[in-house]
Amino acid sequence: MDYVDKPSPVHTINTGLRTKEQRPIVGLAVLGNSLFVSHEKTSAIEVYDSATYVAQDPLQIKEGQMAEPFDIAACVQESCLFVIGRLDSSKDSTSSILKIELDGKVSTEWSSGGSSGRLSTYGSNVIVCLSDKSLVCEFTHNGKLRHQVRLSPAAGFIHLSHAIQVTSVHFVVSHGGRDDKLRRVCLVDRKGDIIEKCKILEKKNSPVCLLNDRSRSILVGDAEGRILLLNSKLIFQRKLIEKADNCIGSRISFDETEKRLFVARNKVSLKPKDLKSAQVLVFNVK
Repeated sequence: MDYVDKPSPVHTINTGLRTKEQRPIVGLAVLGNSLFVSHEKTSAIEVYDSATYVAQDPLQIKEGQMAEPFDIAACVQESCLFVIGRLDSSKDSTSSILKIELDGKVSTEWSSGGSSGRLSTYGSNVIVCLSDKSLVCEFTHNGKLRHQVRLSPAAGFIHLSHAIQVTSVHFVVSHGGRDDKLRRVCLVDRKGDIIEKCKILEKKNSPVCLLNDRSRSILVGDAEGRILLLNSKLIFQRKLIEKADNCIGSRISFDETEKRLFVARNKVSLKPKDLKSAQVLVFNVK
């Protein structure tokens, strides 16, 4: 896919207007004509028309089924959403994965095996990145564990942030916090061996979200809101979108049919670092 040289935002969605709460965005997913947005420590998932950006009725997960979401992912094959998070606010509890139908009903629930986690999908399977376990887990849409990819800290895999599956035998994984020596995006096989790697060049910045397109290019969202473009060999191509001042980049999602990129940014004040707004910027990228 050929991307435009300098995409500029065509619209900004100010989230939280329907729920009347300003909370950081922790999940972003496009399914059909809808954009889904989840927020920190709330079970309501906001829904927007992905073409007109008009807010729809939110999906409300029942009380007791999800207190603290960490991420969401959409599945075209199953026409559903997956949410990972804690069922209660206890930091000692393990996280769970919910399969949510588009009417808000939870049809399946299972343990992620870790205390937190990030999500993506590959076909009808759910890919779970567990930073605390240094694991990438592949589940069926009904919660059956198919495979685990163990990523060794001895190979530099510290503070995993996200993982996506790009072929039947390969995964792309991002890792490294702001103060870690290594902040990379790596292509690994099902054994966890590194095939290709790309260091994040920006000092004290870290990759937080990954996407791949039909041409197998990789989009990397970093902690300052930049979007980097890599090819299928993880060779850096260019900065697709520049960073935003006083913003923390969180999630990216792609409507490949309409060539729209949705970028979630949590805008903070400098002192103290309080949330000022949680926005989704819409870019036409082709």
